[in-house]
Amino acid sequence: MIFASPPAIFLRLFSAALLLSGAVAHADDFPNKPITLIVPFPPAGIIDILTRSIGPGLSERLGQPVVIENRPGAGGNIGAAQAAKSPADGYTIFMGLISTHAINQTLYKSLPYDPIKDFQPISLVAKAPLILLVNPTVAATSTRELIAYAKANPGKLNFASAGNGSASHIAMAMFATMAQINLTHVPYRGSAPAQVDLMAGAVQGYFDAQASELQAIQSGKLRAIGVGSPTRLPALPDVEPISDTLVGFQFGSWFGLLAPAGIPPERTAILNRAVRATLEDPEVRKRLADQGLQAEPSTPAEFGAFIKSETERLGKLVRESGAQVE
Repeated sequence: MIFASPPAIFLRLFSAALLLSGAVAHADDFPNKPITLIVPFPPAGIIDILTRSIGPGLSERLGQPVVIENRPGAGGNIGAAQAAKSPADGYTIFMGLISTHAINQTLYKSLPYDPIKDFQPISLVAKAPLILLVNPTVAATSTRELIAYAKANPGKLNFASAGNGSASHIAMAMFATMAQINLTHVPYRGSAPAQVDLMAGAVQGYFDAQASELQAIQSGKLRAIGVGSPTRLPALPDVEPISDTLVGFQFGSWFGLLAPAGIPPERTAILNRAVRATLEDPEVRKRLADQGLQAEPSTPAEFGAFIKSETERLGKLVRESGAQVE
């Protein structure tokens, strides 16, 4: 029988200790390089406005640049698929939203990602009630007048959306069903081009969030005639809730940060703390509120449960709307 000499044993223990301390140091070192934040829609829309509002705060608290990368297309599916297939190391995160993580699973016959299995929730970030907008040439200044106009002029109202299955599409379908009117759906690739055509009069109506449309509303290029929240919005005090006319109508978008499934739990925790601290900053909360966005930080578990409940609720609305995308 051969025994290792005491110096050899000491050397092995010392080497093991070095390896262990190196592993701990490596884990504690996260993040030590820039983080990519994938946004699944084009610049200038509400999700881009939100992301750029919180980006500096995240960078400050993480001690690394947060690089925003817009990957639009297919109702958010292209960006979501890219994020889902990225390394699960915390250096790629994703701004998910109502379409990518609650609507598309029912809307599309197949997805290039699984909204539940392929992602680790980090935190819910914000919610935003949608606004019912019309071109100023439309002879309606309230929800009630718009419904009356639609019934008196069948086939004359074309409603834009940010894409098939987007929040604006589902809100429009829900509104038309509850009001018992016919609206022609015109899908666009994102909020910005839909807004351009709405202002030009190529389409007559659109559901969108305040963050994207406030300037156009204030300048008179668009008219807001209803909000999807149960109460009036501070920035639009003269615009009544749609539910005052259509009892029970409430619709808003929501946004949250996720990472590819398999990210180490300690890194999820680090990212969650950075998000929560950013959203608790009074200046950030005011900046979001001025854009019609309500800061909604959460734990990863709370956000995961919220995604599942929203998938069930909105899946029902998608099926009732009859919307389907190949």
